Amino acid sequence: MKNNIIITNIRDCSKYSSRHPLFNKIFEFIKNTDFDKLPEGRTDIEGDKLFVNHIRTNGKDNGAMEMHRDYIDLHFLISGEETIGIKRTENVISYSKIYDKESDCALTEEKPDEYIRLIPGQMAIIYPDYAHLPALSSGPIHKIIAKILV
Repeated sequence: MKNNIIITNIRDCSKYSSRHPLFNKIFEFIKNTDFDKLPEGRTDIEGDKLFVNHIRTNGKDNGAMEMHRDYIDLHFLISGEETIGIKRTENVISYSKIYDKESDCALTEEKPDEYIRLIPGQMAIIYPDYAHLPALSSGPIHKIIAKILV
């Protein structure tokens, strides 16, 4: 675990349940969901407090890093391989998109300082004090991104 980034797998996620009152709900959702039957797009678990975006996408080799204030991101990889670039938000100097409250997102074109590699069954829980660039991969990615209200 880095400062406010948790990298774990679905088997060991219960160790982190005490870190947020909604973590148990998202962990149970992941354990009990057949992702082949879950429609792509947004699925509400507790309305705007906890929801998931189910996506299938092709990986990319670059892009803008995103930053949030109101939500913790949980990236759970179902299939493929994924690398996520990260950088502490306090070290971001320039913004390509200033923070927008409605989308809870700001963007920067700066490069990540570090990288996290995920394989199927693993998750990265990224708190708002890190900018992140997900979906770095040379192949297809099947994942969910849970949004957990801070």
